[in-house]
Amino acid sequence: MIGRVGRLRQHVGDDEPLRRAFEVWMENVIFPRLGLPPEEIPGRFSLEGAETMLAERIDEWNRKLAEESLQKGRQEGRQEGRQEGRQEGRKEGEAHALLRLLEKKFGALPKGAQRRIAGAELELLLEWFDRAVSAEKLKDVFAD
Repeated sequence: MIGRVGRLRQHVGDDEPLRRAFEVWMENVIFPRLGLPPEEIPGRFSLEGAETMLAERIDEWNRKLAEESLQKGRQEGRQEGRQEGRQEGRKEGEAHALLRLLEKKFGALPKGAQRRIAGAELELLLEWFDRAVSAEKLKDVFAD
């Protein structure tokens, strides 16, 4: 956009009525479409001033976009962290419940069984829990 304003300025040259027509057009059509509030457009606007104003505005837009992107990334990161935390908490809770059930049913558990439970994924813990309810022996819980 900035380069186009420069080329327009060159083509218009010293033709004052044509220059003024483009300035009015930019003030009333282009700048509102770009989101430039009227108070940011100087009283006597010129094509030369348009290049500076657009350059500053583009820098501002780039800063806003970068900030919005950073905020969005942070928000997504927090959401992912909360989700992972909930999942991990649920897994730990299921592992704890399974350990308690097995200890109540079969007594002290071997270290191997404890390690296996501690390292298992949630779906497997749930499957083992369901088996533990009806298992007659500890090995029946972990049977593949």
